[in-house]
Amino acid sequence: MSYQVSKMKAPVKTLLLVEDEALIALNEKMQLESIGFSVVHVLTGEAAVSYVLNSDSRPDLVLMDINLGKGIDGTQAAEQILNEIEIPIVFLSSHTEAEVVEKTEKITSYGYVVKNSGLTILDTSIKMAFKLFDAKQHHLESEEKYRRLFESMLTGVIRCSMDGTVTSANSAAKSILGSEQNQIVADVLMGSSRAMIDEQGNELPDAENPLIVALETCRTIGPLERGVFVPEKNDYVWILITATPLFRSGENTPYEVSATIEDITKHKKSEEALKTSEQKYRFLFDNSHDAVFIYGIDETGSPSLNIDVNQRACTMLQYSKDELLNMSMQDIVPEGRSSEMAAHIRELSQVGFITFETESTRRDGITVPVEVSTYHYEDRRNRLVISSVQDLSERKQAEREFLRQISEREVLLREVHHRVKNNLAQIESMLEIQAQFSNNDVVKSELNVALLRIRSIRSVYEKMLIQDGYREISIREYLESLVDSLADVLNAHSKLCVEKEISDFALSTKTAILLGIIVNELLTNSFKHAAEGRSEVYVSIVLDKTDAQVMLTVHDDGIGFESVSTDSSSGFGLNIVRMLVEQLGGTLTIESDNGTKSVVTFEV
Repeated sequence: MSYQVSKMKAPVKTLLLVEDEALIALNEKMQLESIGFSVVHVLTGEAAVSYVLNSDSRPDLVLMDINLGKGIDGTQAAEQILNEIEIPIVFLSSHTEAEVVEKTEKITSYGYVVKNSGLTILDTSIKMAFKLFDAKQHHLESEEKYRRLFESMLTGVIRCSMDGTVTSANSAAKSILGSEQNQIVADVLMGSSRAMIDEQGNELPDAENPLIVALETCRTIGPLERGVFVPEKNDYVWILITATPLFRSGENTPYEVSATIEDITKHKKSEEALKTSEQKYRFLFDNSHDAVFIYGIDETGSPSLNIDVNQRACTMLQYSKDELLNMSMQDIVPEGRSSEMAAHIRELSQVGFITFETESTRRDGITVPVEVSTYHYEDRRNRLVISSVQDLSERKQAEREFLRQISEREVLLREVHHRVKNNLAQIESMLEIQAQFSNNDVVKSELNVALLRIRSIRSVYEKMLIQDGYREISIREYLESLVDSLADVLNAHSKLCVEKEISDFALSTKTAILLGIIVNELLTNSFKHAAEGRSEVYVSIVLDKTDAQVMLTVHDDGIGFESVSTDSSSGFGLNIVRMLVEQLGGTLTIESDNGTKSVVTFEV
């Protein structure tokens, strides 16, 4: 009798991608789906927690970015999820700082992938996370199967006459063989309904049926494992059977055969599951990208000789497996690191799992940087440790190259900003020269206005170069310098007195440029309108930030406007202000209040 095992196609794994940048997420989603994954995308940490814990279709793995904009970050979201359920979480981030990586490793050890590392690395990391998760689940499942096996084991007893008739059977035997009738029990065991099979599924002739052999030879047969077909279950049940002939006193011929039968179907299935689990473990162990060491801890807390190592360990350290099995973990670290390794082992005994960086010494004496992830557990006889050792040589080299490239780009960016600043200064100088040579007051005035606009932009680049930063600048230092520069130009005609109350906070360079142009236009307008027929003009500039809102107030002491509409065209400068305020997503109000008072508010 032969058996065919049908192979079912593995279900598609579903990944939850947590990424706040929509375009980056779309690209990552398309790449992951191209290699066979199903991908669900959310933008925030809160959405990720809600989806994993409340969704009807829970994902198989979470790809978690760390920086997620407003709200909780990726590490906080991961902690909230893992407090409720066990699920593999792989961090996918552009951060390479050691403190960030260490923080994620304290949360989960399923992996950390640097963005733009390539699809192959990401795919490998995801698959490794699944393998680690499956190995853990299989371990738990195997323990549960064994527990149930031993808790539910029952032994059946039957007695047969010499002609093969079942004279009695206990309830356990009947339960095992699926019948309350002795004759059906006999048919099952004696093979009249369907043949008995061996472990390979081969039909057995009567000469190998332990009951028949015991009846014919009058000797004890077994224990033997056999599969018997049970009609009621329409399936084979595996039993452990021992058949013993029974003799009356003084007689040499048996009158009955007694047989014990034990249902080992669950045990057989557990064996297959354990065998499969062992094969998966051995495959993972032998083919792991990391070197893996298994060893014990003696009474002093020191590592004993290695019990097992994989091929990667041999390759990385250039020793044979037999050589490594005669060494301990302290033998593969430099002498100066031995006490450090001993301290980590002592810590491991207290916390159960640690990850740390150290160095390993190869056979040729060369030391390589490594990361060691170590797990401690105890069986009934030993305190055992599994250490996964990753060679960090390539990563360290990549980090050094990354820092070198960042340094080069910083220098290049600084040079670009310097050239932009110089170009703006040249344009500013040409306008200033042109204004000085012009005899037309209107032309000269307009050239000066354009000069001030350019100067407000150039000032941002100057502050960026001075502050050694390109994303944000100090708004107080920038605006105070800008206002003083504007006053110098405007004071050529009338005395301009400016009172400044500018809070000290940082704004992005883009926002600072827009705010500088707005201040330039409002201050110029105040000077033009307030200076008519006056020798001195007083203007107050107030800039403050509360929570996420910025408010700019420019107030002069002029005659004010009889009617001001911020929605209608009132001049080129004011139109510029309106457009820039709209770009900032803010509001502009202008009112006549002992002069002209302009208020700009926007969110940051």
